[in-house]
Amino acid sequence: MGLHARWLASALIACLLGCGGGGSESGVPAGRESGPCYSDKTCNAGLACVANVCVLKQVVDSGRVPVDAGTTTPTDAAFQPAPHPALPQVADLGGTVIASPRVQPVVFAADTSAQATTTFLSQMAQSSYWQAATAEYGVGTLEVLPAITLSSQPPATITDQLIQSTISDNTSGSNPAWGPADPSTIYLMVLPSGTIGSLPDGSTCCHDFGGYHGQAPVDTSNVPYAVSCSCAGAVAGQGLTSLQQRTMAISHELIEASTDPFPGSNPAYAGTENADLIWTVITGGEVADMCAFNPDLVYTLPGTSYAVQRSWSNLAAKATTNPCVPAPSGPYFNSFPALTSITVSAGGMTFPTQGLVIPLGQSKTVDVTLFSTAPIGDWTVNAYTLEEVLGETNTNLALSLDKGAGTNGDVLHLTLAPKSANASLGGEGFVLISQYGQPGSAQFQTNLSMGLIVN
Repeated sequence: MGLHARWLASALIACLLGCGGGGSESGVPAGRESGPCYSDKTCNAGLACVANVCVLKQVVDSGRVPVDAGTTTPTDAAFQPAPHPALPQVADLGGTVIASPRVQPVVFAADTSAQATTTFLSQMAQSSYWQAATAEYGVGTLEVLPAITLSSQPPATITDQLIQSTISDNTSGSNPAWGPADPSTIYLMVLPSGTIGSLPDGSTCCHDFGGYHGQAPVDTSNVPYAVSCSCAGAVAGQGLTSLQQRTMAISHELIEASTDPFPGSNPAYAGTENADLIWTVITGGEVADMCAFNPDLVYTLPGTSYAVQRSWSNLAAKATTNPCVPAPSGPYFNSFPALTSITVSAGGMTFPTQGLVIPLGQSKTVDVTLFSTAPIGDWTVNAYTLEEVLGETNTNLALSLDKGAGTNGDVLHLTLAPKSANASLGGEGFVLISQYGQPGSAQFQTNLSMGLIVN
């Protein structure tokens, strides 16, 4: 589906953890403290290169952080990563991905950010970011077509049905205005500030979503399309401009429209494997959705001010490294609750997944094991209910951690007490967010784990 309400929910969590600038682009010059290391892995006098970040030598000499964290050195030769589960995988459902994607921007002449948007698309297509986010899924270089400019006055509201019919009307017939419909072209409708898009379920731009993608019927086939809104202040706590929030939404939707272009009729990378069903329930399960909850979801295209969103890498997840790419600096770390195999029923089917069985009115305390790939300082751990993550006021689950921080090998204890089943889930869900560093710093990194409870 795309960002939808989950995009706004990620902003809520980001602000709970400490509002401020996001992403790995610290703005500090290479070689200086908190800045990137020089290409030869060195820093200025008094500093040492740690995970490609320059830190004070006395911090390294204290033994708290080893030089070249993430590799085996004499400093960390005795380090042993804690036991950890496999990270989720976004399942390949067998549908089509777009091997040679094109994007057809459709903008309004009255949109003052239209030119900046098309410039962004060209720079994103030429950057290493696009390849990092999509290549492993069989998606190639993105071609940006010349923008189609609509001279009509932007409407105050526009329905998804009207957007689909506009695409169909202009790509069908004997002499279509936009050229014949092309299933490898993503038709990107860029809504200007003041125009509110709406979906059939009543959800609207900027209140429920920052963008979405889908398939539009044209004659007897379908074409992929995406919609981006202009939402000032929608991703709270990230310090983003309205244009940056637009480019964030566009990056998210184009990644998903390429890796899952026909979600209704021929889904491709559309959701997680059954073992991690709760990730699909909470995030949506497409590859950009999977990282939309991370408070460090923002990445700035190198050499620009354009913001894009980190996206899920199955290969990185399989290697137990940071699955949201491009990854921030430093070792990967996370906090994993002890889940067991449970059975759930959905869509008329019954299948196993990971989770917990806790009857309503009872409670259970489970271990949360902290894991990192290399030595790292303490990170904080916060627990949230499904309802809190989705921005709802009522919650069906009471939960608490006995400690709020730790490092590799530590075990925290999470107590869960379900009060009533979430009506849409038939159980309860929770999310653990681990954070190291402060927003805006080069070391800032956040990682998530999730759990499903049945009663």
